[in-house]
Amino acid sequence: MLTSLGESIQKLLGNMGMLSELHGLLALQVWPEVVGPRIASVTRAERLSEGILFVKTASSVWANELTFQKPLLVGQLNGKLGRPMVSDIRFRAGRLHPAPSSTLKEHSKALEEVRLSPSDLEQIERTVVNLKDKALREALRSLLTKERKRIRREEQKGSRSCQVCGCLGEAGGLCSFCERKKAEEEEDSHRRIRRWFSLSPWGSEDSLFSEIPEASLEKIREIREGLLGDYSQSVSRLSRKYPRTTRTGSAPTVKTLPILDRDAILTYVMLKTRVPPDRLTADTITTALGPEMAHLASLIS
Repeated sequence: MLTSLGESIQKLLGNMGMLSELHGLLALQVWPEVVGPRIASVTRAERLSEGILFVKTASSVWANELTFQKPLLVGQLNGKLGRPMVSDIRFRAGRLHPAPSSTLKEHSKALEEVRLSPSDLEQIERTVVNLKDKALREALRSLLTKERKRIRREEQKGSRSCQVCGCLGEAGGLCSFCERKKAEEEEDSHRRIRRWFSLSPWGSEDSLFSEIPEASLEKIREIREGLLGDYSQSVSRLSRKYPRTTRTGSAPTVKTLPILDRDAILTYVMLKTRVPPDRLTADTITTALGPEMAHLASLIS
């Protein structure tokens, strides 16, 4: 049934804008059947995104074990689905929500008791209404209804749909996969912003915002201030590393600075003053360094 349904979906729904969603639903439906009862009891297939099936496991041991079986599982899944919908599987350990009832009869009875809202029913109907094939329309309606009831039942037990991908997870917010993706994106954005200011320390927040629009101006300013603080500490250490001579109280103990130390000082000055390198003067550098570190200016040639 599922194999023929997958083939029919591919033929009839390709231009309807819902093929990807239904592919994901089918992959989740067949996962327990493909892996068998033992593995199904310690895993949950959560979503299919761009050919990658995300699966939560009861422990890191299971995640490692199933990673070795990935090629076999991908082949079996695609064989069951009737086409290559799954290209990869990502396993991650996490807390599993209670599994469905141990028997199909108990599970079906529990789903029958769930009452869908008018908006749920309307959404399902909008999804299937344009299918001319009556058998396919009824099969999809049944499949989508069961899936929506399963989601509502899990929500009644405390689970909530992820605000991004819609898969069930812990109450409120994002699922573990979307949380991780968001954290990775924020970390990448943070690195890009720091690198931009390191290469163009005199640049303005507005200029950077035009290049990295996904970062807010508030975040850009926060990162810039943090970077300025980091360089301030570095220059302070250099001031202690290359102190004034005790006799004169002004001339440093070395004549020139290593390139890396020199660049750190200039970067700090440009971050602080927003003056580009071709406009820096000895007075600008001395003023920016302040009385406690001004002696470093004489070491910059």
